[in-house]
Amino acid sequence: MKKTSISCSKEMTENFNKSDAVYYFGTFLVDLIYPKAGMTGIELIQSEGVGLIFPYNKI
Repeated sequence: MKKTSISCSKEMTENFNKSDAVYYFGTFLVDLIYPKAGMTGIELIQSEGVGLIFPYNKI
């Protein structure tokens, strides 16, 4: 897989506060049609050391 990089201004990187956790809302499109894309999104979030909250009652 090709990795891409995004350049950020110095101000953006100095003032960036990474969240400890984020909510991940998997819609029916992710669940039924694009499950691989949904799992890739989860893996990306977790690879950055961010916790994942998956609200099962919102599915």
